[in-house]
Amino acid sequence: MEIANFIDTLSLYGADIALLSAATCIAFAVLKRTLLKKCPKKLMTFMPFVLGIAIYALYAAVSNVGLDYVAHEIYYICERGFTVGSLSTAIYVWYEQLAGKGGGLTARESVVYALIAAYVPTEEAENAAKLIAEAFESDEKPEARTVEVLCGYEDGGLSESGAQAVAALIAGALERIEGGEG
Repeated sequence: MEIANFIDTLSLYGADIALLSAATCIAFAVLKRTLLKKCPKKLMTFMPFVLGIAIYALYAAVSNVGLDYVAHEIYYICERGFTVGSLSTAIYVWYEQLAGKGGGLTARESVVYALIAAYVPTEEAENAAKLIAEAFESDEKPEARTVEVLCGYEDGGLSESGAQAVAALIAGALERIEGGEG
């Protein structure tokens, strides 16, 4: 992801989402090395999104002075929290590319890679990320292609319904990162 694209993405979301995403990224990195050290990799895929929702709910409660707002606007809170998690993933990918750990993947492929790494054998993850990213660029039904790719690995331990959940996660993350929903 080029710096100009990254700045465009951040400006599209606004300062609050950008700062909350950075906080989510940092919190996730700390939790990953401490409390979640023994957490299965498959659950770690969803943690930036869960953490993003929790952090946005806390932010909404504080900025709107009360939990009533959070209770009445739970759909909006979850949507914005998912956006925080998506942007947090993008920040992580940008950091990896800046640090030279991107491995020759495009920004889209890197986001997909970050979300599927726990479900695909390490030696196949980069290729799977490229196939899935390509499906989201060109296929009419990219989620179906994603399920097909993810279910093609015997030792991934992912059921079809699990693969559908990961495909939906990828679709939502890419839509928010690239489409600018928020």
